[in-house]
Amino acid sequence: AKGVAIVDGHKLGGMGTDCGCEALPHGYWIEKYRSGILKEQGKYYCNQKSGTWVYYHENGKIAKIENWKRPYPNILIDAIGDGRPSKRFFPMEGPYLEYYPNGQIRVDGNYKIVEQYSNTDTIFTVDPETYEEIPQIIEGKFWLPKSLKVGSWSNYSQKGELMSHEYYKIN
Repeated sequence: AKGVAIVDGHKLGGMGTDCGCEALPHGYWIEKYRSGILKEQGKYYCNQKSGTWVYYHENGKIAKIENWKRPYPNILIDAIGDGRPSKRFFPMEGPYLEYYPNGQIRVDGNYKIVEQYSNTDTIFTVDPETYEEIPQIIEGKFWLPKSLKVGSWSNYSQKGELMSHEYYKIN
């Protein structure tokens, strides 16, 4: 069947592990198209993409390159003030590239992690019977990490012609 992926990777879970009770993708991860051609590869940290991820078109050429980064040490992100678990997703930071199936670059830019003020945050509680994570929005004063486009971003046509160019500055 077209689009069905073959996965090679590991899961980590159990009481006392960084990933908690549920077994989650953790460590180096590879997915392939049914044809055997690489679909994506990178590293997970408890189901969070971490480091450089490379995605491929079905013809084997690179489709996209992303860079994910943990914004803070675990001790700062595992719980909020009243002890309830908080969950932070790893934002993108660094080069970001997209390519057309013909190998021509499509998008070229960079991300930077910044903290943005928010009046809400999301915490997760675990249902003791199903072990499902239940998101809950809480109100307060929070500085949350977020990926923002920074510097020059260029978009190209399939023939390599520059279609647009923007410059993003973080205030």
